[in-house]
Amino acid sequence: METKKIIEDIAWDKVKEEATLHLSNLIKIDTTNPPGRELSACEYLKDILHRENITSEIFVSDDERGNIVSKMEGFENKEPLLLLSHLDVVTAEEDKWEIPPFSGKVIDNFIWGRGAIDCKGLVVQELLVFLLLKRLGISLRHHLIFSATADEEKGGDMGIKWLIDHHFEKIKARYVINEGGVGIKFRGKNFYFVQTAEKGICWFKVISYGTAGHGSIPTDDNSIIHLSQIIDKISKRKKEFKITATAQELLKVFSREFKIPYPIIKLFINVFGLPTLLRLIPDKGVRQMFSAMLSNTFTPTVLRGGAKTNVIPSECEVEIDGRILPDENPEEVFRSLKDHLNKYQIEIVPLETNLATESSCHATFYKVLSGTLRDFDSGSVVVPFMQTGATDSRFLRQKNIECYGFSPFVVDGNHSEYLKMIHGHNEKTSKDNLLFGIK
Repeated sequence: METKKIIEDIAWDKVKEEATLHLSNLIKIDTTNPPGRELSACEYLKDILHRENITSEIFVSDDERGNIVSKMEGFENKEPLLLLSHLDVVTAEEDKWEIPPFSGKVIDNFIWGRGAIDCKGLVVQELLVFLLLKRLGISLRHHLIFSATADEEKGGDMGIKWLIDHHFEKIKARYVINEGGVGIKFRGKNFYFVQTAEKGICWFKVISYGTAGHGSIPTDDNSIIHLSQIIDKISKRKKEFKITATAQELLKVFSREFKIPYPIIKLFINVFGLPTLLRLIPDKGVRQMFSAMLSNTFTPTVLRGGAKTNVIPSECEVEIDGRILPDENPEEVFRSLKDHLNKYQIEIVPLETNLATESSCHATFYKVLSGTLRDFDSGSVVVPFMQTGATDSRFLRQKNIECYGFSPFVVDGNHSEYLKMIHGHNEKTSKDNLLFGIK
């Protein structure tokens, strides 16, 4: 029977409820990182796969840090496709949530809890794909690998990076589907963003030095006052906008969609600048996302300084979350910042750095993703985009593996509100979106 007909005949209402149950149960398994403790979630998944006569392996990278891998053989022995996701989640301020973050409560059409979007929802989508392929007996030409890993939220050292270092043959693939894609409604259409690139990490701290003394006698070189000025200068530093390969393709898609010749868009940018173009976007969340895709960003996140109210400290520091574009070099970034802050007595200390990574949006597999989305949403537009944060895809791209962020669903409501849920409060996803991604 033709595969499309098999898919049409699936009892999708039952699949939706099955997926809802698994997501709710996974949310209840607290995998907050640190410490992670993803092993319990791996055992839950292994039990589900075992009941379907699907073999899987759990690789323990550290105490209670688990990574699960399962493989289906393709009859033509072709290079694998890896369905990748992660099991750890960020911390949650429970008192700020309407519904407890690890309750996994299902209210009306929504599953609530930490990880519903990032990224246990994708774990369940990819799990159900695996289960349905097995149940339906669909023959695969390529091998297919399912893997849900540890530690993505803290850098991947105990997760995908550890698997690459110790069991690379278990997850080695030609293509990867990972987190990153999302759909938004705009002018009556669904625009699906497929992640083809992500910015590099450039984390560092700035230490401000001054003269220690008694708090009752102000000094001209108070390290805390200087640090506040440094933070202000970094935050207000003029952005240098750059159109990367992914951004260029994104602009071409919009030129086709809105029937504005691309040369005119380029001319507009050259005359008025990218910030003017960005101001034409009505949704603040989308505007912020595009701005971050087109420039290096530096966001102060952690402050340390002083120990006693009446003591002026000799030093204090701020940690900065820097994200850099392709072809940018962290050393050059640090040198430029030092020049920008040369009037202050400071030290810039790198914390973590890696280069931006990019997969081709002209590759055959990207076209397959685009075509599949249009099959299920005929009027939709598929757009490549650059992830402003980091995902596990960066480690696999460094191994020359094509990776795409593709967790297709349409944001429920305002995009700005959706962005606030990721690593924020009241994270939830709808049953309908969960099912759409599985399909």
